[in-house]
Amino acid sequence: MKMRRRLTWLLLIALLALASACRKSKERIVTEESGGRPEVSSPEAAASEPAATVVLQVFRHREMLGTGSGFFIDPYILVTAYHVITGAHDVTVESESGDPCAAVATLAFDAAQDWAVLQTTCEGLTPFVIGNPEALRQGERLFLVASPQAVLDAQTRGRFLEAGEGRAGSSIVFHTAPSAGGSSGGALVNAQRQVVGIHLGTLDGRRYAVSIQALPALNDLRQRTPRALSGL
Repeated sequence: MKMRRRLTWLLLIALLALASACRKSKERIVTEESGGRPEVSSPEAAASEPAATVVLQVFRHREMLGTGSGFFIDPYILVTAYHVITGAHDVTVESESGDPCAAVATLAFDAAQDWAVLQTTCEGLTPFVIGNPEALRQGERLFLVASPQAVLDAQTRGRFLEAGEGRAGSSIVFHTAPSAGGSSGGALVNAQRQVVGIHLGTLDGRRYAVSIQALPALNDLRQRTPRALSGL
C-alpha cells in the first residue's frame, strides 16, 4: 500500500513538472540582445495576449506553393503580405484553436506595396488592435509576432530603427526583431501589442515592415464586396 501511494505521488509530481515546463516554453521568445537565447517575454507584451498569428498554406490547383504568416484585424478579416498569396487559388488557415478554416476572398491588396487583406471563414480568433506607427520613437521596443516555418505565434523582440519609404510610395518601418522563413505577413507590434506593421523581410540588409496605415480604413474594409482569389 505504501509503495502504491509513493508511486502515485511521484506520478503527480512528474505531471506537475511537465505542465510547468510546457507553460514556461510558451512564455519564451528569442531576442536580438540575448544572442538568440530563449528569454522570458517582457511584462508589457505578456500582459495581454488575446490575439495571435496564424499559418497560411497557399495552393494553386491543389499544388502547395508555400506557407506564410497572417493576423486578424477584425473578425473574419485577415492581413498578410501580398507575396505570400501570389498565385493562390486556395488558402487554408491554421490557428492554435485547431479548427480548420480558409481565406476565401480578397477585400483589398496592393502588389507593389506588398500587402493583402482577405475575407475568411475563421471564427473565434481575436483580432489585433491597430496602433500608430507614426508615434514610434527610435530605439522603442517592438515585437515580431509571426508563424515562421509553420510554428504558430512565435515571438521575437527587437527595436524600432527608423521609418522609410518603400515601393510605390509606401511607408515602411525598419526594425531589428529576428525573423525566419515564413515570417512574411506577420504582425509587428509595440509593447502594448498594437500592430504597427506587416513584416515583409529584409531591405538593404535590414528587416522591415510596411506600415499598417497603408491599409484602407477598417470601416471601409467591412463594407467592401469580397472578390474571388482566382490566382492573384
